[in-house]
Amino acid sequence: MGLDTAKAKPHDRLASMLSDEMGAVNTLIRERMASKHAPRIPEVTAHLVEAGGKRLRPMLTLAAAKICGYDGPYHVHLAATVEFIHTATLLHDDVVDESAQRRGRPTANLLWDNKSSVLVGDYLFARSFQLMTETGNLRVLEILSNASATIAEGEVLQLTAAQDLGTTEDIYLQVVRGKTAALFSAATEVGGVIAGSDPAQVQALFDYGDALGIAFQIADDLLDYMGDSGHDGQGGGQRRRARQGHLRLAARARCREAARAAIGGRGLRRAISLCRPGGKLAGRGPLRYLPQQLTPEVHPMSSRPETPVLDRVTTPADLKRLSDDELIRLAHELRTETISAVSETGGHLGAGLGVVELTVALHAVFDTPRDKLIWDVSHQCYPHKILTGRRDRIRTLRMKDGLSGFAKRSESPYDPFGAGHSSTSISAALGFAMARELGGSCETGLGDAIAVIGDGSMSAGMAFEAMNNAGHLGKRLIVILNDNEMSIAPPTGALSSYLNRLYAEAPFHDLKAAAKGAVNLLPPPFREGAKRAKDVLKSMTVGGTLFEELGFSYVGPIDGHDLHQLLPVLRTVKARATGPILIHVLTKKGKGYAPAEGSADRGHARAKFDVVTGEQKKAPSNAPAYTKVFAQTLTRLAAADPRICAVTAAMPDGTGLDLMAERFPDRVFDVGIAEQHGVTFSAGLAAGGMKPFCAMYSTFLQRGYDQVVHDVAIQRLPVRFAIDRAGLVGADGATHAGAYDVAFMANLPGMVVMAAADEAELVNMVATAAAHDEGPIAFRYPRGEGVGVELPETPQILPIGKGRMIRTGSRVAILSFGTRLQEVLRACETLEARGISPTVADARFAKPLDRELILQLAQDHEALITIEEGAVGGFGSHVAQLLSDEGVFDHGLKFRSMVLPDTFIDHSSPADMYATAGLNAEQIEEKVLTTLGVDILNKRA
Repeated sequence: MGLDTAKAKPHDRLASMLSDEMGAVNTLIRERMASKHAPRIPEVTAHLVEAGGKRLRPMLTLAAAKICGYDGPYHVHLAATVEFIHTATLLHDDVVDESAQRRGRPTANLLWDNKSSVLVGDYLFARSFQLMTETGNLRVLEILSNASATIAEGEVLQLTAAQDLGTTEDIYLQVVRGKTAALFSAATEVGGVIAGSDPAQVQALFDYGDALGIAFQIADDLLDYMGDSGHDGQGGGQRRRARQGHLRLAARARCREAARAAIGGRGLRRAISLCRPGGKLAGRGPLRYLPQQLTPEVHPMSSRPETPVLDRVTTPADLKRLSDDELIRLAHELRTETISAVSETGGHLGAGLGVVELTVALHAVFDTPRDKLIWDVSHQCYPHKILTGRRDRIRTLRMKDGLSGFAKRSESPYDPFGAGHSSTSISAALGFAMARELGGSCETGLGDAIAVIGDGSMSAGMAFEAMNNAGHLGKRLIVILNDNEMSIAPPTGALSSYLNRLYAEAPFHDLKAAAKGAVNLLPPPFREGAKRAKDVLKSMTVGGTLFEELGFSYVGPIDGHDLHQLLPVLRTVKARATGPILIHVLTKKGKGYAPAEGSADRGHARAKFDVVTGEQKKAPSNAPAYTKVFAQTLTRLAAADPRICAVTAAMPDGTGLDLMAERFPDRVFDVGIAEQHGVTFSAGLAAGGMKPFCAMYSTFLQRGYDQVVHDVAIQRLPVRFAIDRAGLVGADGATHAGAYDVAFMANLPGMVVMAAADEAELVNMVATAAAHDEGPIAFRYPRGEGVGVELPETPQILPIGKGRMIRTGSRVAILSFGTRLQEVLRACETLEARGISPTVADARFAKPLDRELILQLAQDHEALITIEEGAVGGFGSHVAQLLSDEGVFDHGLKFRSMVLPDTFIDHSSPADMYATAGLNAEQIEEKVLTTLGVDILNKRA
């Protein structure tokens, strides 16, 4: 029976016998890896120490001491010392070996940087020597310091010897002893020394540790390459090359000349075959140290991370059974699971990584789903979904029939309120709180209401409207301000500066230490004194807080990545809060994943990516993206016209305006998540003689519609609306669909509404909008690439309200508005095979309509079909109104309008969503056939 299948593995039996002592070791390790002045030290150390290794070395020290009859306390110190030395060497190894994974998780140097890994390793070495000296035993100090020197020497020797095929067996063993066996032998030897054993016993313990360490290293090398570089999560370029050298050395050490030649010529796989049990070299030379039970076939470990604590969590109730230390470990595992999942699906990565510890703390303290946890925007809710019974489906994120990328009421009772847009959470939470106060009920009950809102979302007016109302009502409500200094782009405006001052002027715990941040959380006898202390402190450091003026008790700022801070604060709030309270939590978007932390958007949205490098797996582009075409065209026009400026609402990258901002930073305005203000601000710019382009996603422009009507349209101000993400957008689903802009814009008197059929048309429409000064004008374009047409060198100013003919046919005319034109042309190719040749026209304008073109099409054809990427009430409805007003229907015209169905279409690929909507080429073909009365059962015959 192999070691992998034994009923009770030796390591597990040893761990069981030493469980109490190992508990003491772990406690001592946590105490000594702390640092008051350098928080990076416990972060890096915890990532590795608590990553779930076997802890074999410290257990050997404890076991050796117990075998020798030791009953004092210092074997615990020595075991912790051994673990610190081991951890320090791992940190250094990963830098030298350029490793990317250890124990199935990203290495510390990948998550932070090489400097941090080296310096924290040095810190742990220093700590280990402090622990050694506390034993008062110079022999112990000598053994462990010698072992440390041997380890360092072994690492250097490996660099020079591993690739030298002339290296001897002795040097090979010296490398292995330096890398691994030195610490194993020291670990067992000091156990005997601290117990006062005789020299013979101490030597026997040393010999045992030495042999075990050698076997351990050789087995590790063999396992690494008989399986896969990721089998133990310790893959890396340098490490892999070094282990190739190890295995060649082991095989060459005792074989005949013919075997040597074979290995030298045929490489690593030949060495492995000889080293396996039953091979020619099994049990010979260095391989005599290998256990005979080593299984010959090693199966590569899954590339997914090991998550032993997370594996015990099915619902948030399971978190109640975990200790605080286990919750810390859970947070580490939850972060790696999130990274792993999003690497396979793509999605919003950075936001979720920033709230991992907060998510764990909230679910550990509160009682969801009875307590309503409401995520603002909710693109940060992937860790929340993993903890709330959806881990088995987390790798279906944003796919057809899979999990939504946002909170969704129909998906889980743990999502009490859906989202996708920003700044709604406080209003919704206040509604739940008042329903509770008024005796309302729902299936999961009504408990606390907790809103988690980012600093970018907090800048929006709706958030302050809700806080103002909540402060007035005075009922228990918990708002978590997740302050990460990033929404999608860096936040702008006075509120961002105010939050920065709160952080800079009130370091962690200053307010909390003086008065726990909120006087009414304290027992009554202490409240008056605490209030006086708080008032004094506020006048010194913060000068009063905006949130308290709105009626909220304020706690913070606190470190949102430190569960030792989060858990007691949340527990106190849960136990004591009576009215509305705001907890100010500082987090880092993209936390714990270096490629996200190092990117400009902190990993906001990602395609599928390589976990190790962070490189996104995007298909090669065949045509420029519509957004880029818009941005480049506008920037060229702005270079020639100093009156052109641009406004966006927290989406400079998404709208492409970051390109214009690079050249004309004074003429590009990011107003933050404030679409209402952005629209009226644009109106003011227009009234002041500028040519503003208000660039917003269709779905977000909905938030500023009253301002479009009241401040722009009624006053006939020439604001240019660049409406991005028009139509169905794919994985972001219904909350981000651009389905309604044609209807709500084209219904406004004096509004010009255009839609680009391709990227060349978009260039012309940007120029047309820039030239239009008679009133407001809007043009819409979709997400993604264009169709590959040639872009005009000189943009054409389009005549307002005039379409274009694409092809001339008979019987049926198809009038397209927007990018469905390509699907129309594909449908026409199939229809030609049936002898049907449709006329096709590109309307270009939904307002004003090309009256002459439409009436001519109606006159010359027995059927007219319109198609658009929008809801009913848009382009097709306006065409129908024109035909009705002109009495065309009185003469028998067959008219059909193809629009998005009257339903919210769930996330999927854009092509699949348009198939669901019935707007792809096949459905267009069927619509033509049924309209003309042609039998469609045999249409493909």
